[in-house]
Parts: sequence; C-alpha cells; structure tokens
Amino acid sequence: LVDTSTRPWRYKPVAEQWAITPAALAQFERAARIKDIFFRAGGRTPALRLDFKPVEMDAGITQFILDVDGQLVKYAHGPVVPMAVQWPGPKGSNQVRVQVSPPSASGPSGMAVDGPWALFRALDDGQLEAGDAPERFFITFQIGARKTRFEVTTNSVQHPIRLKELREFSCPEGL
Repeated sequence: LVDTSTRPWRYKPVAEQWAITPAALAQFERAARIKDIFFRAGGRTPALRLDFKPVEMDAGITQFILDVDGQLVKYAHGPVVPMAVQWPGPKGSNQVRVQVSPPSASGPSGMAVDGPWALFRALDDGQLEAGDAPERFFITFQIGARKTRFEVTTNSVQHPIRLKELREFSCPEGL
C-alpha cells in the first residue's frame, strides 16, 4: 500500500482510496527510521553504543569524567584510548554526569542530567561538530571556562544524536 523506497514515503496508486493523512504517513516514516537506528536486529529496547576518544583537554584540567549510568569515560592527559558507553546504561539510573578536576574556585566543576534521554540532553549541552564519516562526530564539553573535546563514533552510520526524525516525531492525532 505504501512505497517505502522513496523519500518521503508515498502511497501506491492502488492504495490511495485507503490512504491515511499525509501527516500521519510522515510520522510512520519517522518511526521506521527511529526503529532502524535504535532497535537494530529487532531489539525490544532502544540501544546505542558510543566510543569516546579524547582529542584535547585544557591544561588546567587534571581529569575529566563522563559518567553515563555508571559507565565511566575518564581522561587525565595520558594515553589516548577510546572508551565505550552503551545507552541505555546497565544500572537504569538514567543519569549522566560530567565532572572536571580540580574543582573550580569560581565556577562550575560539572553538570548532571537526569531522565531516560539524559545522554542525548547532555550531548545537546555540548558543542557538536560533524566528523569525516556519518558515524563519527566531535563533542566539546565546556564546564565554566574549561573545555574538553572528544571524537565520538557510533554503531550506526545514520547519525543518531541529532536525528531529525527523532526531534520531529509525535504520535499521529488521527489517521
């Protein structure tokens, strides 16, 4: 009934008499893209893996910690080793924390975000830049006047962090 090989999706000529509204069809198309990215291999819960590799960190920072539901990404001006984070995390706390050391005498030393989409909101608080491949991007976290920059690689060639379909999705009010 629907030609899903085109963007946007269209009704096949024989199906137009049973057509739902164009707005509802657009939401179903968005839902299919979200499913393809977050529910890979028919999974029942969303899943995403991100590999964080430190690129640069201000000299005034001795240690950076990104805590995604108990999964720690730590960097302290040493060897550059990518560290993996799985979303959602294993503890189910739905919390993401960013912390820099030493503590600032006059400004913030970290931030915390709670909720099921906390990782995405924490990344939204950072400065995102496109990488050299669809599955790669850079994130700069700024805590007060101090910055750290990471290269992030996802397990999907369809960039999941700033996914337009995710931001625009809503359940259709009617068919």
